[in-house]
Amino acid sequence: MELTRVSLPERIEAAQEGRTRQPEYLPCLVQQWAKTPIRAYFGPCKVQMERLLELLELSSEDEHLAYQDIAMRLFDLLNKNYIQGTAAMELLAAPVRTAWEQTKKRRDRHEQ
Repeated sequence: MELTRVSLPERIEAAQEGRTRQPEYLPCLVQQWAKTPIRAYFGPCKVQMERLLELLELSSEDEHLAYQDIAMRLFDLLNKNYIQGTAAMELLAAPVRTAWEQTKKRRDRHEQ
């Protein structure tokens, strides 16, 4: 893979903000994210993961399923029951919201 040349200061700035300046990395990151076990994706957000599995009528033994498998089941639920599907979608977003809040705190500290 050939990478776009990005200056060191730009890469450092992006890393401090929790992002990448290399556009070539994005497809790889999305593919890795899709294959991530849901347990690893949820990290410390255990309660939200357990509630999501419950809404999807899965057991705690299914926490080895990949993010993409959970997303497909969530899509099916959304088509069957919009209210439960919407609740499941919010639960699936919990780790991203948590990470975003942490990123904002780091940025605020960095800007002071």
